[in-house]
Amino acid sequence: MSKEQIVDQLILERGQWYLWTMFPGYVGRPYTSPIRIDDVKPLKTGRSILRLEFYNAGYAEGVQSFGVEARVMKRVAEYLCLELDRDRLAVIMRVSSWPDVYTQFFGVAPPSSASPTDIQEAFVLARPIRGD
Repeated sequence: MSKEQIVDQLILERGQWYLWTMFPGYVGRPYTSPIRIDDVKPLKTGRSILRLEFYNAGYAEGVQSFGVEARVMKRVAEYLCLELDRDRLAVIMRVSSWPDVYTQFFGVAPPSSASPTDIQEAFVLARPIRGD
């Protein structure tokens, strides 16, 4: 693999936030949530399997830490597509607009003074930011 190909692929970084969308999701629609990558390891099986540990902000308090092994189906600059099992896929994307993700997650827009770090902290605390 050339250096140019690696640069054109989404690389998951420990401590960084991404958007997770799972197909199928729950109750008949895709499941989408902000996630923070806590650890990522290629398993070196020759089958493109990753071990991911992540914090899933959309799950109930106390069950937000996840660990999965998944096969990488496609990796491009904008997203990473994973096969979780025979019937379920997940797409991990960079977040292009934290305020949009916040609005989708909480149902209200964040205060105009909120930084991306403030918004990420709100996901961890599972409560909207007070302000404005």
